[in-house]
Amino acid sequence: IGVRLVGSEMCIRDRLGDANEEVVRLRCHSDAISCTFNRSTVEAAFRSSYKCPSCGQPYPLPGPQPSGVMKWRRDFLYDCDGHPDCGTIEIRYEFPSGVQGPQDPRPGQPYTGTRRDALLPNNALGEEALKILRQAFCEGKSFAVGNSATTGRDNVVVWRIHQKTSRCGGATRHGWPDSTYLDRLKSECAASGVVLKEHPSSS
Repeated sequence: IGVRLVGSEMCIRDRLGDANEEVVRLRCHSDAISCTFNRSTVEAAFRSSYKCPSCGQPYPLPGPQPSGVMKWRRDFLYDCDGHPDCGTIEIRYEFPSGVQGPQDPRPGQPYTGTRRDALLPNNALGEEALKILRQAFCEGKSFAVGNSATTGRDNVVVWRIHQKTSRCGGATRHGWPDSTYLDRLKSECAASGVVLKEHPSSS
């Protein structure tokens, strides 16, 4: 998977070395810690981790998600198990079919789009999860083109970050209740390179 460094994340210093390679200084560079690298070095590092190789500063680099839409609505008629009398946040993802790009497994080949639904309780937990899922989607890390473990089909849009698809059934059935879901969601997003923003708690 290719990694593209955009201008806001770095600046080009000089051309150095025997290979006459560009040198990149990341935004996190300071007098205390040098965050300056050959371009090939930092691009290779970002393929395995979304953090600066020197200081560990995370960077929200774009993920492999194809073009699509995320939208949501609130349903006050039905609750998620374990979260009574608050209703449900219903999320819908829509991805049209298209042609794979350089960030996909098989560039130039067609892929099949999909429509997926996810469910959250319409309360403080659900609101926090929704903010995280919106951020993951905007960074292009919620879905990817790949092989479906469920259907066995190739070249389809698949989940990269697990989400709840049922109001009931518990964690083993991708449903509610699930007391550890929010913690797992944060961990999974962080592992996928989503740079989680701190949202001030309401007083």
